Formats: sequence, structure tokens, C-alpha cells
Amino acid sequence: MVRYTIRRILLIIPTFIGASALIFFAGFALPGDPVSAFGGERALPEATRNALIERYRLDQPVFDQYLGYMGDVLTGDFGESVLRRRSINDIFAETFPNTLRLAALAVVFELVIGLLAGIVAALRKGKFLDSLVLVSTIIAISIPVFVLGFSLQYIVGVQWQILPVAGLQEGFRSLILPAFVLGTLSLAYVARLTRTSLAETLREDYVRTAQAKGLRHSRVIGRHALRNALIPVITFIGIDLGALMGGAIVTETIFNINGVGFNLFRAIGTRDNAIVVGFTLIAVMIYLTMSLIVDLLYAALDPRIRYE
Repeated sequence: MVRYTIRRILLIIPTFIGASALIFFAGFALPGDPVSAFGGERALPEATRNALIERYRLDQPVFDQYLGYMGDVLTGDFGESVLRRRSINDIFAETFPNTLRLAALAVVFELVIGLLAGIVAALRKGKFLDSLVLVSTIIAISIPVFVLGFSLQYIVGVQWQILPVAGLQEGFRSLILPAFVLGTLSLAYVARLTRTSLAETLREDYVRTAQAKGLRHSRVIGRHALRNALIPVITFIGIDLGALMGGAIVTETIFNINGVGFNLFRAIGTRDNAIVVGFTLIAVMIYLTMSLIVDLLYAALDPRIRYE
């Protein structure tokens, strides 16, 4: 297990380097001039402009900027926003808790609704409930996030007035609707993955043996079938948590949530490279960390993985 862990950690290093280079160079390939944007509609004095260019290394070749930036990242410094004149670390620390709460609640919806729907569909395979789950998940996968978000805002928030439609002024209640929208696509995949995995597991010899021994049906399902069928589902959910925390741009923008995605979207529009590169790089780090944890968990649940 130790050798497997070391090997997985070493594989992350070239992945991180490649992703960081791509993100950095793509960020500086965006059109616009962040220093000019700093002054708004008024032109900056030449001395001020030159000082800002030197301070943020904009007078250096892009590759030298990248090396300097990565040197700072290794010390935990993700730079400073030119437009906001604030540390990226401070901005991220302020916004990340909102995104984390949003993503965590979205995963709860995945676990509760997705697993339950998948289990019911597998146990009633070929019947009405199975067909209902399959049709519902196809619809959920087909609807764009922004369409679903605006529709639920209007129906649930405006027409029915059950939940708030924007902001976080009402605490947990404000997170329910955006978390459901954020987790809908993944919820559908969890339901379909659980259905397929559990249906295949129920046909395994050890499950039929347990049934032949006269064990209660609930025990056969819960202890023997479901335990093994959930391994790929756990893998998906673990990786998806990292993806949700980095991919909540649309949802946070629709619901006006001051999170990582909302600030990243605004930074792209204002050409604030420091936030775009810094936030995206942190999202990659979170995703790679979650992937590593899932791989290690998978190897612990199924020892055959680490010996391959």
C-alpha cells in the first residue's frame, strides 16, 4: 500500500506542472490589459503604469513570469489582484467557505436522492419505478444548468416563494436551491451508476449463495450486494466533490453567491489574470487531491487495485 501511495503521489507532480503551465499561459493569452483596466476610464500616469508593470512582472517574458509565479506558489503565495489590490489568498479564504458549503450540500443531494433512486431502480429493474428513474435521469442530464437554475428560481422562489432566489442572507435555506441545481447532473449520474452496479452485483454467485442460505433479503442487499456495488459510486462522488468546488461558476453566478466560481467569472470579465490563474490553479490542486484520496480509498476497499 505504501508503494502504491508513493507512486500515485509522484504521478500528480507532472500533472500539476502541466496543468499550471497551461492555465498560466492561457490566462495571459486573454485579450485586454489589466494595468489599463486598473485606472478605469482614466488613463494612468506613465510612472504609475510602469511601477505596476514592474511590480506584477508584466515587463518580463511570459515564461519568466511563469517561473517566478510558480516559485511564489510553492511558498503558498498565489499573488495579488491588480484591480482589487488584495492578496489572492485573502480573496480565496473569503469566498471558498461559501463554495465548500454549496458543494458539500450538493453531494448530500447526490447521496440521498441519487443512491436511493439507483437502489430502487436496481431492485425493480424492468418495472415502472426503474423506467421512471431512467427517464428522470435522462431529463436531468439533458437540461442545461442555467435553464434549470432560472426555472427553479422562478417557480420555487418567485411563484411559490418557498426558498430565497439569490444571496446567502438566510443561511442554510439560501443554499438549498443552488445546491440542488449544482448537484442535479451528478445526481442523475449517481442514480444510473448505482442502478447498473447494483444490478450486476445482484447476479454474482456470492449473492445467490447468500440467498440460498436463507438470509433475510434486506441483509443480502445491504451487507453483501450494496457494499460491493457502491465502490464505483464512491469513486465518482469523491472525484465529483473536487469538480463541484471548482465548477460552480454558472450556479454561483445565477444565484449571486459570493463564492469561488462567482469571483472567477467576474475576474474573467475584468481581465484580472491573478484571480483567474490563482483560483483555477487552486481548483486543480483540490481536484488532484480528491482524486488521490479516492484512489487510495479504492485501493483500500479493493486490494486488487494496488497490485495491478
